[in-house]
Amino acid sequence: MAPVTVAITVAIDEKRYSGRAGAGPVTALRGLRACIGPSEFCVVTGPSGCGKTTLLNIIAGLDRDLADMATSFRFGPWRSLRHVVLPQLAPFFLVASRTGLALIWKIVLVVELLGRSDGIGYAIQIFFQLFDVRRLIAYALAFVAVVLAVEWGILQPLERRLTRWRR
Repeated sequence: MAPVTVAITVAIDEKRYSGRAGAGPVTALRGLRACIGPSEFCVVTGPSGCGKTTLLNIIAGLDRDLADMATSFRFGPWRSLRHVVLPQLAPFFLVASRTGLALIWKIVLVVELLGRSDGIGYAIQIFFQLFDVRRLIAYALAFVAVVLAVEWGILQPLERRLTRWRR
C-alpha cells in the first residue's frame, strides 16, 4: 500500500462579518494563501482579533455565516441543527467513530485474550502458544478483513454521503 500524502491548501480572498449595530462590516481575513505539505507543521500566531480562530474554523469547515443564513431564513433550532450544524460536524463524528472502533476492537481482543475461553482473542492466544503460525496468520487476516469491511462497507459510504454538500 502506498503511503498517504496529504497537503492542505488554503486560499481565502476575503472573509467578513457583519459589524455591530451602526458599524460597517469587519474584515477578519484578506488575501491569505498557504500550502502545508505532507509531514509539515504549521503554527498560527498573532494578536487577539487578527483572525486566527476564523481561519481554523474555515479549515475545519465550521462557518458562522451558515448559521446566520439559517437564522435569516427563519430556520427553527431543530432544522438548523439538522441542516447547518450536523453537516459541518459530520467529519468530526466520523473521525471519532473510527477512533472508537479501533479502540473497541483492541479491547475486545485483549478481553478475549486474557479472560475468555472462546473468541478470536482466545484462538490467537492458543495458536501463539502452540506455534501454529499458519492459523495465527489466518485469524489475524480474518480480523483485518472484518475491520476493512466495516471501513469500506459502512464508514466510507457514510462519509461520502454526509460530506457530499462540500463538493
